[in-house]
Amino acid sequence: MKKNIILSVITFLFLHGLSAQPLYSEDFEDFTLGNVGTDSSGQTPGQEGWYTYSQQAFETNTSYNDLFQIENTTTNGKTIVMYPHPAPYLSKGTRISKNLNTEISNRTLGNDIIKLEIDFYTGKQTDSFSSEIYFGLSRNINITAGYVFDSNTGKLKGTHHDETVTPLPKNYQSNLNDNNQPLIVPFNTWLHCIIYTDYINNKVIFEIPSLGISVTDDFYRDVPYPNNIANHIMESFRAYTWNVETNDIELPTYKFDNLKVTALNQILSTEEVHSNQFNLYPNPAKDVVVITNQENKAVKQIKIYDVTGKLIDTQNFDNKTEIQFTVENLTSGIYLLHLKTNEGTAVKKLIVQ
Repeated sequence: MKKNIILSVITFLFLHGLSAQPLYSEDFEDFTLGNVGTDSSGQTPGQEGWYTYSQQAFETNTSYNDLFQIENTTTNGKTIVMYPHPAPYLSKGTRISKNLNTEISNRTLGNDIIKLEIDFYTGKQTDSFSSEIYFGLSRNINITAGYVFDSNTGKLKGTHHDETVTPLPKNYQSNLNDNNQPLIVPFNTWLHCIIYTDYINNKVIFEIPSLGISVTDDFYRDVPYPNNIANHIMESFRAYTWNVETNDIELPTYKFDNLKVTALNQILSTEEVHSNQFNLYPNPAKDVVVITNQENKAVKQIKIYDVTGKLIDTQNFDNKTEIQFTVENLTSGIYLLHLKTNEGTAVKKLIVQ
């Protein structure tokens, strides 16, 4: 496994015919507040085709529809919420899922990197090891590529399932911190989580832009491209809880928002996630360039690279939200500006005349 805080030069996506095809997007704003569905046994879809499942409901034919809600939040608007079972059924898990088989199967030929973006609310801390939640893109009952969060320790890990490993399929977990160490994230916090399932290179990439995290791991180890995607493509988004306590510990409530699935033929890294938030003008430029953004993101540093990947200049700024800098010392040509912020690094293309 390799850890890489992505600050290197992007290999000039504007020269390589990048294809980014939106497959599915949901911010839940068009949902009705209240229960997501009317069948918590997972047999009948609820609002907008979302399924809800309670192990206790499935086993006892009892309704637990109120565990799955559409609620308003002060920061995110409407979100989908997963409540825990009440005591004494804490050992029973819950699940939400959305079938995406049609959307993924109908992607453009060659767009064989599937990108998932999702906002995840970590919920409250529990007193002992009692609950984990898994979420990501799924095939059958397994998370093909996603995340697992521990409600006691605050550890967030990448997780993926390789059904091609012999003699038995295997689940892998990836530490997300430096030197293969666990990543501890805050409780009661929203995180924007990204996963690239790269069938072309048989890699899975976990990114958390706000923390500058990007971790790469092997994907299907025994089946090369294109057989891997032909026979093992994911089918749905799935989030499920795994509870091991049976006492009266109060389990956390989890929330999700802004789910987006995109098919690519090349990978957009953390820099591209932020780049559309910045404006650069004039472009082409001769002497002075102005950089602005509509979200008041403060820029700490700009690194300028030429088209060969050579670092030309580094300029530091005191967390300015609007920047002017001179390019009169640069020769005519194309450059990539790496804008370092507290939330990650954006990359903008600049043409100097």
